Amino acid sequence: MNIPLAKREGGWVFSVHSEVIVIGNGVFALTAINMLSAHPVIWIGESAHALHSRVTPLPDARVVEVLGQRGNFRVRVEQKEMKKRTWIEAGTIVLALAPEVRLDPNLPQTPLIRPIAKAEQTLAGQNVAFYLNDQDNEYAFALALHQALRLAVKGAVVTFFYFNLRLGNSKSEETYQLCCQSGVRFLRLKDPLYIVAEDESCLRLHYLDPFLDLSFDLKAEFLYISEIYSFSPEFEGLASLLRIHSFSVSTNRPGIFVLSEAQKTILPLELAVAAIAGETALLLTGELMVADGFAQIDSERCSLCLSCCQVCPSRAIEVDRFHSAAYIDPLACQGCGVCASACSSLAISLPLFDSSLIYERIKKDSKDKTVIFACQNSGALAAQNVSLPLKMAAKIELVTVPCGCNTDQTYILQALAHGADNIILGICPPGSCASQSEPKTADITRRLQGMGLNPELVKIVAVAANSPALWRRALAQILRAENNQEVS
Repeated sequence: MNIPLAKREGGWVFSVHSEVIVIGNGVFALTAINMLSAHPVIWIGESAHALHSRVTPLPDARVVEVLGQRGNFRVRVEQKEMKKRTWIEAGTIVLALAPEVRLDPNLPQTPLIRPIAKAEQTLAGQNVAFYLNDQDNEYAFALALHQALRLAVKGAVVTFFYFNLRLGNSKSEETYQLCCQSGVRFLRLKDPLYIVAEDESCLRLHYLDPFLDLSFDLKAEFLYISEIYSFSPEFEGLASLLRIHSFSVSTNRPGIFVLSEAQKTILPLELAVAAIAGETALLLTGELMVADGFAQIDSERCSLCLSCCQVCPSRAIEVDRFHSAAYIDPLACQGCGVCASACSSLAISLPLFDSSLIYERIKKDSKDKTVIFACQNSGALAAQNVSLPLKMAAKIELVTVPCGCNTDQTYILQALAHGADNIILGICPPGSCASQSEPKTADITRRLQGMGLNPELVKIVAVAANSPALWRRALAQILRAENNQEVS
């Protein structure tokens, strides 16, 4: 349990460790160690050695137990040959395991199919294609758009096959529009692309239109696709031990970071480590201030059912055995409110989201309006940068909640009971939810049907914090359909 050192205006100060544990070998581990050299580094890996005076190598060792939270991890390691187990303390853990990178083995094995990163080798006048499947994420899509634009400007003939347009930010939207203006041809897929290598210099791509009774063959000199990052048994074991399930650079557990094979964003290594360095720099002084607003548990109400422990996405909840109650660690709490929604004893509160104040606002301002419950991490932030026409703004009441996916259902029912025309849940887009949650649409639908109400009164809009244009567009579409509003 982390005990605060002092109370300051706006938050609490905690004592933390500045040490960083790097687990792995090769270029990923070396890059992390070099770029995090401001910290004392403990390197666990087969080839670990003392790169400089601030590196403590632990070769031939493995992690067997991890306790604590960001800033105050206690890690138990075992040296394989000596069978000796020791505890080490650190504020940050970085997994830097060497990846297995390959192209899709289900596609023809030909040098004409290449990774997106090699698209810049294309010459002017060549016919090339990009192929993004439904598993590729927004970063892969953004990289492919960037490369397609470069080739089109250079004079190549570019065709872009995709399942879903992943335009999660304004930069990707802008690149997409520039691609269209530069002659890039975008073709949407419903089924996997049929690819035949006709000879050593040409691919034949068979396209079937998902909407029209239309198909045709297209020839390309090169096809560019995303690389596949596979998971090793070692990584899977560490992920289970560390209790992480989100494998971008910043995982679902604050203070634990992932590079290489688990890094599905395919972010350049130096940028990924720079992001880690920015967060770990907060620990260099040995103290960390946590702002007021993290979830708190009333020990007298807590029944120790552990429902909150099971649902907490950041593993921030521990058991306080001295008080026979659960305890939320402020250094790990993300303020998402998932635990509060799961607590049957109503023992958990979020000071910045007082339910009584939200109920009062709903009662006062819901009548004849579209009430939006917007996630503090996405929809509410996007809404801050949206300018709406006065007529539309007058029909909207925006209520910020800790987590859009886990919005308290009583808020929704209260809003409908006090005359709301309809409800919008503003949640995070897939893959970027801070609480790694799914909206409770089934529960909401069942309750509305039980009350004799139309389940379509509640709509869900997934939008990133940096996509105000998408947020505005979604609101305009819903209000136009529901209230016949005109959007200028």
